[in-house]
Amino acid sequence: MLLAGGPAFAEEAYAADGQEEILVTATRQGEVRLQDVPMSISVIDTEAMERSGEDGLQSLAHRAASIMIQEDTPGINRIDMRGLVTAGVAGDSADISVRSMVGVYLDESSIAQFGGNPDLRVFDLERIEVLKGPQGTQFGAGAMSGTIRYITQKPDTNRFFGSAEGTLSTTRHGGTNYSVRGMTNIPIIADTLAFRGAIYKGEDSGFIDSIGMYNGVVAKNINETRNFQLRGAVRWYVTPDLVTDFSWTHARLEADGRNKGYSGLKPYQTSILVPEGSSSDFDLFNNTTRWDVGPVTLSSSTSFLKRKFTYTDSQESYPANYTGVLLPATFDSINKTETWTQEFRLSSSAPGPLQYNFGVYYEKLTRDFWEDIWAQDISELLVDAGYRSAGYSALYDGGFYKDSFFSATQAINESQIAIYGEVTYSPVESLDLTAGVRYFDWHQKFDLYFGAFTGVLEAGTPSVKNDSTSESGFNPRFRVSYKANDDLLFFAEASKGFRFGGVNQPVPPDLCASGMAQEGITETPSDFGADSLWSYSVGNKASFAGGRATANFTAFYIKWSDVQTKRLIPVCWYSFAENAGEVVSKGLEFDGSTRLFDGFNLSANASYTNAKSKGSIVNLTANSGDPAPFFPKWIVGAGVDYTTPLGAGSLLFEANWQVRSGFWNVFNHELSSARKTPSQDFLSASINYSLGNFEIGLFGTNLSGGTKYILRDLSYREAFYPGDSYNFYARPRTIGARVKASF
Repeated sequence: MLLAGGPAFAEEAYAADGQEEILVTATRQGEVRLQDVPMSISVIDTEAMERSGEDGLQSLAHRAASIMIQEDTPGINRIDMRGLVTAGVAGDSADISVRSMVGVYLDESSIAQFGGNPDLRVFDLERIEVLKGPQGTQFGAGAMSGTIRYITQKPDTNRFFGSAEGTLSTTRHGGTNYSVRGMTNIPIIADTLAFRGAIYKGEDSGFIDSIGMYNGVVAKNINETRNFQLRGAVRWYVTPDLVTDFSWTHARLEADGRNKGYSGLKPYQTSILVPEGSSSDFDLFNNTTRWDVGPVTLSSSTSFLKRKFTYTDSQESYPANYTGVLLPATFDSINKTETWTQEFRLSSSAPGPLQYNFGVYYEKLTRDFWEDIWAQDISELLVDAGYRSAGYSALYDGGFYKDSFFSATQAINESQIAIYGEVTYSPVESLDLTAGVRYFDWHQKFDLYFGAFTGVLEAGTPSVKNDSTSESGFNPRFRVSYKANDDLLFFAEASKGFRFGGVNQPVPPDLCASGMAQEGITETPSDFGADSLWSYSVGNKASFAGGRATANFTAFYIKWSDVQTKRLIPVCWYSFAENAGEVVSKGLEFDGSTRLFDGFNLSANASYTNAKSKGSIVNLTANSGDPAPFFPKWIVGAGVDYTTPLGAGSLLFEANWQVRSGFWNVFNHELSSARKTPSQDFLSASINYSLGNFEIGLFGTNLSGGTKYILRDLSYREAFYPGDSYNFYARPRTIGARVKASF
């Protein structure tokens, strides 16, 4: 099928009557034709991504407009939509109270995590839906600016089939990459019970070199990554009207370094004294049951998510600010998360003027975060610098190791219950009036321990905090849609998005006394509140030429209030969160496609986003009218696919090209730290020959070499690094081959 944001096999694009048949479940009321859904949605064809060698999270941003993904390294990332962003990706994600603004779902399960969304491989998926704008009524607080939904392929109870696929490629500035994947579907009881399993294993070469380790010898390709993913699913039709799905997804990611280089060095070079890297173990268990009961459908989704994420960052410059000596130092962290969720929904399923969807959602989350900054011989150096007395060891200050510079544990325990509902009334067949609301009641307990030199309240006294916070409220949504005819739909919507607040980390008064005095404060706030936004949008869904072409437009205006911002305390490098400032985002989005003739399809998408501060925002050093950082004003993409018979088989050519305008790393471009990432483009292409159950092809990603990096200035604690900024590099040009066999 021909999908917005990416081409696909032409023979699957249209039904016999010529109408496009892209089905989505964004309304959570069963499958609905995309052109009948009154909201801005991009649907990404995952098979086209696989054929083009794009199978990671970062690739999603190359296939849809209005979305930006910043990536430090696979597994450390930040997703933003519609310009609602104030800062760059946080490599350590150490402030565990900060929330994501974009929801990420695997089927019915929320998997989003601020600064560290799981980088699941794109394989054995039916599609990916990108819902733009707040989705709080249906998807909760994590969907403040939008939602990404991975929709997996489900077991088929009627036939046995499977596939095996392998790829081999090479990356410029790097080395050889490979991946193997397989899938099998096994009916156990015809029409009743089936199993589907899928497995993925891959390795991507590094492309960053380090000149700092191993006594000045250049270490090549230090950011190699390895992925392993396994999924098993069982579908059971208990009765023809009662179906239950069980699934388990496991993902293991290992990254040997970061995608980071320095402006003072050659391209794709960094300078670190100790190895960096990260690992992620992800397990998700889910049971979703749906029961069709006459005019209504009852559904239940139970999920358990367990994730362990470890991270090591070269941190030599942080202690150097106190000792004046650059020495091997590491930031190590272990982040463990467990989440239980239960959701019940009641939806109308019979035709009529009144349609509804009601639900109850419960979540229980625990998160334990351990971190330690270790620096070689730091205890002795602090004595030499006059900070501590002779014979000092970091253990005296409650550090985890003798030469800890900062040690900490943080733990949060959260629970929330939400009740939501949407009702659509159609006074006439062509007019739909929708109203929805979500009530939430959320509670958090927060426990913290800070020790070692930069964590203590005063020498010998670690910092301990036990606190709690809570939020409750209502978030409404209103929409009206008018269907002029079967091919033309207009809609207008007003909806509220929200994000929970949290508890602030304590600030050591001894270490930060002079910095607090500069800021004119004597104490820092214990917690910070929720921020929220109102989004207003109007748009259309239009089809032409009997469904052979589509053109969908959406215009939006967003007012983001009480923005959660960080206030930096000079000298000691600590910060705390507070609600301060307002951002307004205005823009226009387009998705379209056309089938010029049999076998030849074009698709296009574009967004114009103008997000600016409204009034000054001191914590962000923003003047009124400054543009939001890390988000392009223009994103324009185009795709083409062409299928033609060749011998006994068929040849498929696909290409996808996207251009992004340049963007800055801070609001205020007059600051000395301001850096601009130039405009970029990303081109992927593939050519595949299919002969029965066998497929062979060539592919290339970042063929133009136009996507290179996101610039970020060096902060005060990194003044010892070469150059005046560091870059998060994208994977350079990669070219490879693939083979696939189906049975």
